[in-house]
Amino acid sequence: MSSERALIPRVGLALLFAAECAVCVRTFTDEVSYFNFLHAADNYVNMGRTLVSGGGITTFTYPPVLPVLPIVLCLLMWASPVWWLLGLATLHAILLLAICWMVLVIAKSMSPNLYCGPVVCVLFATDYYFLLEVVRVEDTILFSLLITAFFFLLVLRIPNPTTVFLLSLVASIAHLVRPTSFIFFIVLAVYCVVELQRSKKRIGLYLVGALVPILFLVIPWQMYVSTVVGEVVLTSTLTGGENLYEGNGPYTSDLFPTIDLDAQSPFLNENLRRDGIPYQLSGSAGLIDQRLAERRGDRYFRQRAFDYMLAHPTKTLTSTVVKALMLYSPFPIPLGSAELQKDGEDHIRVIDFVPRKLLPAAFGMLHGLIVITGAGGWFLTHLKQHRRNWYILLFFVLFTAIYAVTYPEIRHRVPVDPLLILLSSLFWVDTLSTRRVKGQCER
Repeated sequence: MSSERALIPRVGLALLFAAECAVCVRTFTDEVSYFNFLHAADNYVNMGRTLVSGGGITTFTYPPVLPVLPIVLCLLMWASPVWWLLGLATLHAILLLAICWMVLVIAKSMSPNLYCGPVVCVLFATDYYFLLEVVRVEDTILFSLLITAFFFLLVLRIPNPTTVFLLSLVASIAHLVRPTSFIFFIVLAVYCVVELQRSKKRIGLYLVGALVPILFLVIPWQMYVSTVVGEVVLTSTLTGGENLYEGNGPYTSDLFPTIDLDAQSPFLNENLRRDGIPYQLSGSAGLIDQRLAERRGDRYFRQRAFDYMLAHPTKTLTSTVVKALMLYSPFPIPLGSAELQKDGEDHIRVIDFVPRKLLPAAFGMLHGLIVITGAGGWFLTHLKQHRRNWYILLFFVLFTAIYAVTYPEIRHRVPVDPLLILLSSLFWVDTLSTRRVKGQCER
């Protein structure tokens, strides 16, 4: 039995690596897919090229320099776009294997059932949209790695100052990857408060462990951003206002969940120009002016979003509930792509709609149905069994609230797929094992 348990992670990781290789080959042999992935995150690539050439950080609209470092590494190693993209995909695949390994270790600690490991590996290897995001020139895989590492530490390590330090370190690094990572600090704060009730004598050590990574990683970046824009900024990027308006503006009901809400950006820039807000400036305007313009645009969109929500409270509340549910929709959101056309002052018309390809969408929906229902079942049946489970619930409540307030898409949910797969595997294996035992007893 022990030899079989030891073999499961190796076979599972090999299966996952084979699945990721298949997605890579499929992506890079399709000219259209290759083009889309090459340009999937122009801003990350441009930031990487600027850093390689010594140009510094040119924008606060996207996450800080940390997610760009793999791109910088690959750009330095290979000049050809084909080779550095393949190098980046390989690096991302290695991070994927690390995520799967951590999930397998957590599953082993939370369930003695031998079948839990294989179920985890199969659900990972068949998570098409997660594997697709691994190939993209995005920060998704890095963010997902940090989420998994955070709960790897929280579940497996005993509560002590060292654990608090490691959790704060992961949370601080995550802050430099995505602005939504502030939820890590909320979970960490609750964790410290709860655990200090059991060991009040170590409050000083807990505080030091929590604050040291923040002082050395979070504070310097926030001071840098605040100094450049001339006011205190608490988030790691200047995109909060635009995301809030995209999910709570006059165009939202016209586009969601049909197409990606980022597609309305040209119309938002048009609104900025109309209202005299210099947001998209040319390079000749100067680096400092560009980032100041981004701050003005962020404030503009935030104010417009609040104005719209206050003017339409019922519509906003209904939309928020729908978006919270849509984040965990088995069918991938958005439903497709389309061309857009302005229709009056407060509406956009969707024309030439192209739905997602049927086979991947249907497969993704089936996979999502299994994973989402399984994770939901775990919360209903296992929540009260251990204190750590409440931390997991708190994280998902906060994570859901962020995208309920802004807007949810499959790419936003993908980073937590490893956690969902973990919980779903635990639930289905436990449920099926219990039914099997009952059936044998009845016979």
